[in-house]
Amino acid sequence: MHFKALNPKIDAKRFNIHVVQHLTPFPTRKNNNGKQEPVAIGINSFGMGGNNAHAIVEEYHPSERTNLTKDSSA
Repeated sequence: MHFKALNPKIDAKRFNIHVVQHLTPFPTRKNNNGKQEPVAIGINSFGMGGNNAHAIVEEYHPSERTNLTKDSSA
């Protein structure tokens, strides 16, 4: 909310760091077969009182379902 500029000592390009300050479309990525792969992003929150949080969010693809079957030989 109060972000003005990234610390110049942080090499943001090297680590692909982006400080998002406005709505941004979720990026897409395709593998070598042209199939869209899920994209994961990290979200950080650093509180003034010392509370820190980090969440990893991955894009959901409902068409990619795994059928789990019970092994009858067990």
